[in-house]
Amino acid sequence: MFPIENLIGTMSVAEKDGKTELHWNLDFELENESVFPMVKQAIEGLYSAGASGLERISV
Repeated sequence: MFPIENLIGTMSVAEKDGKTELHWNLDFELENESVFPMVKQAIEGLYSAGASGLERISV
């Protein structure tokens, strides 16, 4: 789907001040650095959708 290789991602959830804090980390290599802006935008969209989905099912 994306022009990336060696993708490693982690997600952690923690309590902070009575609220939930979500941390996502993603490391990868690009086949072509010129596509970074497109890949960044797509990944940020996926993370945002994932966080929204988690929020909906957690209440």
